[in-house]
Amino acid sequence: MIEQETVLILGAGASADYGFPLGKKLIEEIYIFIKKDNTDRIKKALALLLWINDNPKGISVSLEKIKPYLEKVNIFIEALELASVSSIDDFLHHRKELALIGKLVITFIISDYEKPHVFKPKYPSEKFEFPDGWYSYLWQSLYSNPFGDANLENLAKNKLKIITFNYDRSLEHFLFHATKSLFNESDDKTVDFINKISIDHVYGKLGALDWQKETEYPINNYGDVSITGDAGPLGVITQLNRLNEISHVSMPERQIAKLKRILSIAKSINTYTEIISSEKTNSYKKTIMAADRVYFLGFGYHQQNLNALGLNDSKIISKKNKYGTTFSLGRKEAIDIYNKLQINYPVYSDGKPPDYSWLNSLKIEKYFREVLQL
Repeated sequence: MIEQETVLILGAGASADYGFPLGKKLIEEIYIFIKKDNTDRIKKALALLLWINDNPKGISVSLEKIKPYLEKVNIFIEALELASVSSIDDFLHHRKELALIGKLVITFIISDYEKPHVFKPKYPSEKFEFPDGWYSYLWQSLYSNPFGDANLENLAKNKLKIITFNYDRSLEHFLFHATKSLFNESDDKTVDFINKISIDHVYGKLGALDWQKETEYPINNYGDVSITGDAGPLGVITQLNRLNEISHVSMPERQIAKLKRILSIAKSINTYTEIISSEKTNSYKKTIMAADRVYFLGFGYHQQNLNALGLNDSKIISKKNKYGTTFSLGRKEAIDIYNKLQINYPVYSDGKPPDYSWLNSLKIEKYFREVLQL
């Protein structure tokens, strides 16, 4: 059980254990996604969605109508190839006019990685393997209770809040199904527990899972957004490709509703170029200041994200008991981050600090097991 007020601040690396791409890997996935089809069907499908966005009452569409939007998709991919940026967010920060294309592509790619089977054990030949990843470590910390029975009532006593910069819903999905499977409780009681933890997505998420009963986001089951299928955008393009450029396809209501739903989900996510409200930043500052411990996990420490949390405020920076992973960072980068944010540098019982290069090799679960337990 987590008995101290604890805040976990999650960056893209926190989802990487479960296959989600980050940084340059996500840019590579975007290239593959858009350019894998030599017939330009993916590009045309994105152009169709842009046309629907500008023509919400449109029913009849043709290749001629989506041609200007196809040009915009080509500009997006050609500019991204040459921009040499470290992340898609950096690119969209400078090319705001291409933001919706970026959000649509991110939505399709991240949704494709929302795969429930990654949380299940593998059975290669006769060997039984539990899935890798730190979510299991977190879950075991939550339900372990040395002072009483492990039940939902005691589970709700954990003092944990989570602030995430990720769009995926993998942690919510994992906790919901782990809780239901272990305690055999109703959906409503399980949701109450997860709501007590409070998982706040700073830049939005790919909609609300069906059990979340939220009104702020469109409902979107785990991994449910797809560009394929007869009712999806590719289905329309398949019909259009059979016709000449000026011939029209009339889309049924069900098809239009699906396309608008995809747009709604894509618009549910923001990039750091879109300003976080001062009320939201103040809320994060209060949460961090009230915590006994703050952990930055899989976090890139980009200044825009630190600003969103209010970590340009000297009071927050000087707060004690801040810890953070620095996986894959260089020694100088890690030292600068520790000094800039006044993050506690761990020391052994003999008072000696561990080597930076060793710390920078630790993924999240190993960090907790080797350095600081929850």
